[in-house]
Amino acid sequence: MPVTDYRTRWSGIRRSDLVNATPYAEARKEILRLLMGKVVIGHAIHNDFKVLGYSHPGSQTRDTSRIPLLNQKAGFPANECASLKRLTKAIFNREIQTGRKGHSSVEDARATMELYKVVEQEWERQLASKPQAHKTDKHGIN
Repeated sequence: MPVTDYRTRWSGIRRSDLVNATPYAEARKEILRLLMGKVVIGHAIHNDFKVLGYSHPGSQTRDTSRIPLLNQKAGFPANECASLKRLTKAIFNREIQTGRKGHSSVEDARATMELYKVVEQEWERQLASKPQAHKTDKHGIN
């Protein structure tokens, strides 16, 4: 489908960036191949998965927008869905996403990984200590 709004302010993408771009179907196939069996770390990553029409296993997804530990370290309410920009400012006292040309995906990815690393050990320990859900058949029997 033709692009009707590049959302450049947020995406950083312009018409000229897509002139020789990989077609969506081909890019999607490669992205899904790369994600298989991997722990995926992102900020509000559900939005990216939605665009891909994809559902990654929750046990292999680390979404920095939904980590109460990060919010606590930033001084935000535990259940708040804080923006990447606010978390980065609060935890590292660093401004991101300030340019007029839109977000830099590289800058956002680096900030996300840095935030994850702040709570990685404690968060992974918490995840490992949670009882794993057992698979059940259609009648709820193990």
